[in-house]
Amino acid sequence: MNENQTLLKIANNFSLKGTIVSIKPFGNGHINKTYLVETTDRKYVLQKINTNVFKNVDYLMNNYKTIETLRDIHDETDCPIIFVGMGLAHRKLERY
Repeated sequence: MNENQTLLKIANNFSLKGTIVSIKPFGNGHINKTYLVETTDRKYVLQKINTNVFKNVDYLMNNYKTIETLRDIHDETDCPIIFVGMGLAHRKLERY
């Protein structure tokens, strides 16, 4: 399975509105891999957290500045943010 097929499989695990039209690299970060997922209805940001850099994902999700940055990204782009490799992230974010 190539990278595009893997990304499509991952994106299809979420309740995205519309049909996926494209998945393209987004930005030029050096730590995490970020993709723009475009559907027939809207755009989403899909990000794979680099667990080689972020060993303690709980700390990352409990860090108030991190949450604020993610909210700013969402506010400016109007794109929902999807975390890959952080299965319990939704529980951490519910309180915000």
